Amino acid sequence: MTEQEHGDRIPLSDKIRKLYAGRIEHNRSLHQELEKRSSRFSLVRMIIALGIAALLLAGLWDLSRVEVWPLGLSGLGIAVFFLVARLHDNVIRASRRHRALVEINEEAALRLERKWDQLPAPIVPLDQADHPVARDLDLFHREENRASLLRLLGLPRMPAGRSVMVEWLLDPADPDTIRERQKAVGELAPLLDWRQELELAGRGLPVSARDMEPFLKWAEGRSWLPGRGWLVWTARVVPLITFALLGLNIAGFLTATPWIALATASLIFCRAVGGRIRSILGRVDWSSRAFGVYANLFRLVGEAPLNSGRLSTLKKSMEAEGVSAHRQLKRLDKFNGYAEARYYMIHFLLEAFFFWDVHVLCALEGWQRQAGRRARGWLSALGEIETLCVLAGLERDHPDWAVPEILDDGGTRLEAIGIGHPLLHPDACVVNDVTIGPSGSFLLITGSNMSGKSTLLRAVGMNAVLAQAGGPVCARSFRMSSLALGTSFRIHDVLEDGVSYFMAELQRIKEIVNLARDQSQDGDRAVLYLFDEILLGTNVSERHVAAKRVISHLMELGAIGAIATHDLSLADAEELSEECRPFHFSESYEETGEGSKMVFDYKLKDGVAPTTNALKLLELMGIT
Repeated sequence: MTEQEHGDRIPLSDKIRKLYAGRIEHNRSLHQELEKRSSRFSLVRMIIALGIAALLLAGLWDLSRVEVWPLGLSGLGIAVFFLVARLHDNVIRASRRHRALVEINEEAALRLERKWDQLPAPIVPLDQADHPVARDLDLFHREENRASLLRLLGLPRMPAGRSVMVEWLLDPADPDTIRERQKAVGELAPLLDWRQELELAGRGLPVSARDMEPFLKWAEGRSWLPGRGWLVWTARVVPLITFALLGLNIAGFLTATPWIALATASLIFCRAVGGRIRSILGRVDWSSRAFGVYANLFRLVGEAPLNSGRLSTLKKSMEAEGVSAHRQLKRLDKFNGYAEARYYMIHFLLEAFFFWDVHVLCALEGWQRQAGRRARGWLSALGEIETLCVLAGLERDHPDWAVPEILDDGGTRLEAIGIGHPLLHPDACVVNDVTIGPSGSFLLITGSNMSGKSTLLRAVGMNAVLAQAGGPVCARSFRMSSLALGTSFRIHDVLEDGVSYFMAELQRIKEIVNLARDQSQDGDRAVLYLFDEILLGTNVSERHVAAKRVISHLMELGAIGAIATHDLSLADAEELSEECRPFHFSESYEETGEGSKMVFDYKLKDGVAPTTNALKLLELMGIT
């Protein structure tokens, strides 16, 4: 590792800032213009409605002598009113669309400037938010932290997308999969208009994956009709006989009695056996509405020029029997439209002459067998595409960030030039060069309070998570082996379970040691551990001995890591000295009119920290 030689910041791109500002202004202007047009349409509709009322009043004023021409004009006015109403609806939809695009671009600009308080808080299940790595590295939103990686990324709107994003951040992919994702992210990054259209279409989707389950349960379940072939053939043959008898009646060969009797018998039969069918139709219609809102998303994906290997595969998977998911959903919607006939008076005629509900259920179950069992896969593929779009947005918004190189040369290391913390605003983010590895070695980072030790460790951890999810990283250059991550930063005692701070810390360390052991025995990746003040919950002498044992054990298991500590003596421990690489942060003091001021440069330097600042901080705080 060398001291930073490449500048202290990775600046935000003014071009990206101006891009979002321009899109916000453009869409806001169109929204305002459409709102004015909508107001004019409202006025026109009111005038037309008043005119229709006046014409009707004129035509019907004297009921003994009805005027035809005002009634005729009122009929024409009604037709014009519905035409204007339809045009008005188009304007309203366009206005809402541009207002939503304003919000989408405003949120992107807020993420760019790290204005966390103004961004919506992404919510993930509590068990995932409590994952040790997620908690230590601020991956997910929690009440105690405003900034989180998901807030920076912008959490996908689909339940499937949220699940995929959380999985990718917590479960590192293999090198080949990461490279596939990187290629897909690179292809999606320039497609800003298309990605925002996808985000726009995702608004108003069901909040929970549970909303999908009733439909998916039916789509993946057993059809009801195949075991009742007699019913299907009855529905096919009896209507033919009925119409044949009707034809013979019209031709004068038979009276009307036979076909009327058969139609009546058919109606009675349908009413007798149709309860179960109508129950299935109602359940399918209700549950498929939650799925039908995805149709526009499937259409956007189907029309997009997605050519990279992974994107092409995902797009291809959104088909059934060579028919796109969008067209399959249109077919399903058409069949559900046929099923709605059961709500109208004409339904009894359709039952009497066609066995209508049987044929509708037959069509729906045909769709179920052809496409239904692929519906869950469509959602999963759509969720993966949405997650790739989120990562692509991060890459587009930070063109100076690096696309990481994932190494599979048998080594174990992480090398970063100009690495910074992704959640810090670039104006406040000092970058450093960091190399961790090879196998069995570790960095010992010492320094004063508030000098940047913990931030550096979190920067390494969060960028490692981003890299192995397939995204860009906050660095000028980044190379890493495939690594399993273990962190111990935020330890809490659990009073109700009788778990002290020290015991909670030991439990977390044990988890990391077990992870390193498992990976060394039969895993395909080494462990990268990051400790902030290891074994802080015990006395100084025992902590020193215990820390050496833990670190030595991890070294024997081939893990690599970085430890931030105030225990300067660890650097001199004989059993650690060969594989320990010490670095430090330092501070300086400036005299101001109000007294001394502590200044940090947040630059990583070789060796063990030569100074401490706890007593000085007490003095500066007036606690002496």
